[in-house]
Amino acid sequence: MPGSIIEKASNEGAEIDCEHRGYGPSLLLIHGTMEDMGFYSFAAEILAEI
Repeated sequence: MPGSIIEKASNEGAEIDCEHRGYGPSLLLIHGTMEDMGFYSFAAEILAEI
C-alpha cells in the first residue's frame, strides 16, 4: 500500500488539510473540535487497511 498523500484545499480564506490513504471509496471524517487531522490518525491507519 502506498503512503499517504497530504494536500491543502482553500476557499474564501478557509484552509482544509486533506489526506489520502489506502484504496477504495473516499471517506470524509470531520471533527467538531479545534484539533487538526492528527485527531483521526489512529482510525485512518485502520481504515486504510480495509
